[in-house]
Amino acid sequence: MTHIPPRQPDSFQPLAGILAILLPGLGYFALRQPKRAVLTGAPILALILMGLLIGGLDVVNRADAYWWFLVQCGIGPLAFLLNHLRETVAAAGTLTPALAKVNEVGTLYIVMAGMLNLIAIIDCFFHATTDRRRSATPTAGAATP
Repeated sequence: MTHIPPRQPDSFQPLAGILAILLPGLGYFALRQPKRAVLTGAPILALILMGLLIGGLDVVNRADAYWWFLVQCGIGPLAFLLNHLRETVAAAGTLTPALAKVNEVGTLYIVMAGMLNLIAIIDCFFHATTDRRRSATPTAGAATP
């Protein structure tokens, strides 16, 4: 009969969660996991960059695409910065809107980045301790039933 240890609660890490909100991947640096920070933050930032390259600044649009913008807010303050930049360029009259499908694809890239970063934010706020992770993986010499 195998003894199952009681489940330990996840540790609440508010600083790591707040840093993850500010910039994708930054929360993992606070948790002292730099490799995970790069492996999480770089793809999210790449999705944001690709979305902007595909659809231009018009893909982050709070006024016309409010519900899409709410999901894009998962990337943190960067969404508000990009929206402000888009409004500034639009007010100057130099914003060229993207064509329909190109705009949608760029919007979806940033929406995917927002959803992925939301998962990383939740993981940083409620981070499982290292001991719990190690105890959950079977050891090499242990026999499996």
